[in-house]
Amino acid sequence: MASLKLMKDRPNWHGNVKKSDGTRTVVNLGVPVRGKRPASIREGGDRAFKNSRIRAEEALKRLVASMDDPHAVVAAQKTIVRLKGGDTEKEVKLSELPKLARELSDGAESQKSAVEGRARQFADFVRDRKGKDVPLSQVGAKDVQAFYDSLRDSKSTFRRREGELRRLFREYTPLGVRTPFEAKRKKDRLKRPEHIQSDKVQHRTPFTPEELKKIFAVAKGKRLYPLIVLAAGTGLRKGDLCTLEWDSVDLKAGMLRVVPRKTSKYGKEVNIPLSPSVQSVLKGVSSVGKYVFPEIAELYLSGRGGSETLRRELKVILAEALSDGDGSPKSEVGGRKSGGESQGVALKKVGDAEAYIKCVACIEGLGTTERRRERLKEVARLYLLEGLSYKQIKEKAGYAKSQISEALRDLEDETGLKFRRYVSGNTRTKIREVTTCRPSGRRYRQSVRDWHSFRTTWITEALKSGWSVADVQKVTGHAETQIVLENYFRPGEDHLKRLPVPASAAV
Repeated sequence: MASLKLMKDRPNWHGNVKKSDGTRTVVNLGVPVRGKRPASIREGGDRAFKNSRIRAEEALKRLVASMDDPHAVVAAQKTIVRLKGGDTEKEVKLSELPKLARELSDGAESQKSAVEGRARQFADFVRDRKGKDVPLSQVGAKDVQAFYDSLRDSKSTFRRREGELRRLFREYTPLGVRTPFEAKRKKDRLKRPEHIQSDKVQHRTPFTPEELKKIFAVAKGKRLYPLIVLAAGTGLRKGDLCTLEWDSVDLKAGMLRVVPRKTSKYGKEVNIPLSPSVQSVLKGVSSVGKYVFPEIAELYLSGRGGSETLRRELKVILAEALSDGDGSPKSEVGGRKSGGESQGVALKKVGDAEAYIKCVACIEGLGTTERRRERLKEVARLYLLEGLSYKQIKEKAGYAKSQISEALRDLEDETGLKFRRYVSGNTRTKIREVTTCRPSGRRYRQSVRDWHSFRTTWITEALKSGWSVADVQKVTGHAETQIVLENYFRPGEDHLKRLPVPASAAV
């Protein structure tokens, strides 16, 4: 068991740790003690002290993990031998980064390929910027910042990329060398790209009553059916639905009394009235056990994989319910139409040969690195002229699928043409067209129809039917009216047209 230790007249936090031989030792964690020191470490202290304590706890966890990891111990022993003997250890170079990133990833093969592709993109950018293959110790904060500024990632993709780079630098930068992510001064810290900082949230699209009927019809008989009915009838979040307990259900009174997981630290309970249809569904569920849906609760609480499984199952149902037989959506989602048109951007569909000629001409005029130009040309040639699939291009040219998709998407955006091939009627294509959209000016599509759409639907329908915002807040648990009106209320044009005409407009 390791613990923090606050030593008198010492500027840094220390850790009391247990060594492999069973003895205990005190180690300097290298984290300065900030703020006003309390009389005892058990006392809270001021804000600066608490923040420094959090950093010290993280440093202590890393230290304990490294002591338990035999690879880290061997690496430390090698470093000591190298320092004592004066030998130089071979450093990791940029060209080795993609392979090492793949080895570090513990996901599925598709995830490993994506991680490798993102690492290769970074390595290629810095090599072009430096003019040669350099070790990680020579990559500075300005190089990483320039790479950040060149990206057009979505917020979630950028966070994933940033975390992967941090981990790579932490693992393979020589000991004693500060990484680009460890700047002491505030002005030297890395900044996120402007489009990430000003990124607006793409809010969910509510379902119409007709769409809900179709969703219920498709879901009936499947394990998600009672959850979908409950989501549409109560507006609960996915986590609260999956982990709903029988103690929170009062069928006699027709109420749910739940403390939302998202705001559980405040202990604020919300009271939700149950409609007759929701009550009938709950009455049909076995009341044995703690959870209303024990199988779903176990899957959700098992980790991110379980939550993703539930998300995927719902999207398959939505795709089947809300799309035609040929895969095109029955209704427009977030301004996105089937066939590759994004908001405000109409892509002209052309043949492969014509598209290739225009792509090559466009690539020559791009203000980018020579390496990226060559990659774009090669991907365009293999895809458009030779007719290879993403998988075949990956095997032939060695690019990750994410790189291939990114290159073709960029070429479509730059040329204003549509040439990417989609399999009509394919489940994945249906899900993509029905549940996601790509707003104008954005590179990646965003989900606008998923579990949270039922919450948006409930709030929208409640306000349309005459509920006051204050009453809605009592059910949803939102602290501010602005959140409800800006993020959830989506009445649509049909509702606005049915409203009485203002006197000033009728004159």
